[in-house]
Amino acid sequence: MNNREIVEAVTDELQRHGATEIEYATAKRGHPRIWFTWEDERKWIVLPGSTSDRRAHLNARSAVRKILGVQGEVSSESNGTPKVKRSRAPKPDPECPTITPGPDPWAPLQDFKAEPQGFAPGLYFGLDETAYHAAPALSASSMKWLAVSTMDYWARSWMNEARDEADDDSDAKTLGSAYHERVLMGRDSFQARYAAKLIPEDHPDALRTADEIRERLKALELPRGGSKADLVARLVEADSQAIIWDTLVSEHEEYHAGKTLLHPESIARIELAAAVIEKHPELGKAFSGGAPEVSCFWPDPETGVPLKCRFDYLKPRAVSDLKTFSNPLGKPVDKAVAHAVASQRYHLQAAHYLDGAAVAVEHARAGRVFGSVPEGFLERLIAGGDHRFLFVFQQTGIAPLALGRTFERGLVTAQIAANKVRELIRLFAHCREVYGDDPWVEDRPIAAFDDAEFPLYIGD
Repeated sequence: MNNREIVEAVTDELQRHGATEIEYATAKRGHPRIWFTWEDERKWIVLPGSTSDRRAHLNARSAVRKILGVQGEVSSESNGTPKVKRSRAPKPDPECPTITPGPDPWAPLQDFKAEPQGFAPGLYFGLDETAYHAAPALSASSMKWLAVSTMDYWARSWMNEARDEADDDSDAKTLGSAYHERVLMGRDSFQARYAAKLIPEDHPDALRTADEIRERLKALELPRGGSKADLVARLVEADSQAIIWDTLVSEHEEYHAGKTLLHPESIARIELAAAVIEKHPELGKAFSGGAPEVSCFWPDPETGVPLKCRFDYLKPRAVSDLKTFSNPLGKPVDKAVAHAVASQRYHLQAAHYLDGAAVAVEHARAGRVFGSVPEGFLERLIAGGDHRFLFVFQQTGIAPLALGRTFERGLVTAQIAANKVRELIRLFAHCREVYGDDPWVEDRPIAAFDDAEFPLYIGD
């Protein structure tokens, strides 16, 4: 086994468990490392010095799971492909207690800007994203945490009053929102919400510091004492053509009041990414002819569990979902996006959203629709028939290639995902009945270790 295969095995294992920003780095001394981000922390793993052993990739994968604290065992198949066995919480009894929703299972958390009805079961157009995420219902993204453990789900849910409410807005999140706005909503909507910030390099004659202003005042043989504001006022009075950086920024921000200002290079990258999709002969139609960011709420027919989903783009016969992916090892893109689906559990989202699309049609047929709806859309939605799920993948980095992949119901993976979604909904119902708003305890019985559970490196 060569070093590239080891790097690929480690990268694959990291991606399987949701690690991001994976980078390979050589070291001046010692073995090379792979850096990655896990649960908002930057971590690294040292690659083995010898890669000749066929078990090297197994040991490397085990080391990854040790660092991440992920349980599981690795065994070698006859073809050398690692097989991961994960410990899971027991499935709830099929006859587990169900939750009967009250007359209003989605009590409004805040006024809905477009309509006053709140979050009753229905199809919502233009619902604020923050209000959607705050609604107490089971979504595809929260299902992924429920699949980890019931406690992981509860800790991040509305039931945990002590959960971290800190503002997690970061530059990456802001850019991600801007990117989605441009692709899903179009250029006009993007330009109504975002603008380019001023860059000092574009205004070399602007005076930025108090020292620079004093130097200009000295050249004009004027007093150089006082605060920066005093200096600016004195200079502008003497030289109306003087360019003051703070004044430029203030006027620019006032002109674009209410908009988020981005670096011009970021806007250029977003426009390039959008152009790659829009100029694609097929993907150019993925985000047209429908409605963007449509929210759907409904009770599960079997358990009464409140469910929700937010379609990136809902069309009469398709759901289009925009995803980005990274490819640090330069894998063939088909393989890279397939790994992204597996590692990020996008197949669960696809299964849940296909269920939601069927419910959306029923909401439209019954008139359970709120907000401003594109003209003629509901009629076309009702007449459209079964939906298909389209992933629109776009690569991050300097080469924003776009790739479309449909997730058909006939796939074995689709059936696996549908079964898993059903299992998670039943698990939610069980925990809600047993624990209510209290912590959802992992109540698995005490068990003895089995030798097969321990990773290979335990004997090192």
